[in-house]
Amino acid sequence: MSAGNPLQNTFKQLIGEDVEPSRHIETGDLESLSTTKVMVDQNYIDLQNFVDDTLYIQGSDGHSNQATPTYTCDPVDAEVYLLNVKAGIHNFIAALYSFHECIENRLNQYIPNSHQVASDDLTGNGQPVEYAQRAGFLIGLRTDAQHYGFSCLQAEPTTTGSQITYRITFDESAFRESIDGYDRFLHRNSNHRNDILKFIGSFHQTAYNTFWEDTKDWLNVTQDDIESAISLPDWQRGDS
Repeated sequence: MSAGNPLQNTFKQLIGEDVEPSRHIETGDLESLSTTKVMVDQNYIDLQNFVDDTLYIQGSDGHSNQATPTYTCDPVDAEVYLLNVKAGIHNFIAALYSFHECIENRLNQYIPNSHQVASDDLTGNGQPVEYAQRAGFLIGLRTDAQHYGFSCLQAEPTTTGSQITYRITFDESAFRESIDGYDRFLHRNSNHRNDILKFIGSFHQTAYNTFWEDTKDWLNVTQDDIESAISLPDWQRGDS
């Protein structure tokens, strides 16, 4: 359920509160959807492995992110390390994009025609749904990565002894110069998206995980159903 309204299903925010599946999801479609979810989670873990501490620390309000994710390396390795971090960010966003494509390609057949989900709905350009607006910003970064090599991401250094600690920030002016129709990706307050790694941590651990659980609830599938459809890694088995 959404952080803003714990009684509201975030998947139903996209399609309509009273819309129900036309039939039970087939095993092959559940397998595809679950596979893309695992890909998102695995790429989040891979990105987590680059940072010094963690991507997300839950705030006292239950959903804000108190983490300050940075990465530290020797100056001689800085260029290569930054490329690897950017690759990790790109892989996470690419997996999210695939997850959205799966919703469009696999789940729409279970949704009445007048309520089916389009790409605009999943990037915050349909209904003003918080999950989609936050996801839309990341999809915008994917567009920048594909065409301009993440020109909008900057590594801000802090020197500590013989090593350098970096924070990845978002250069909104560079993004606006590069991306046509940039406003369709910039729904969230600029303060929320300035620190990219922190944004990803908060998005995955709150909005995305909630959206996944709400999608499962809407489909009326359980973790046992998913484990029957796909061979899950050990760290995902038994989750509700």
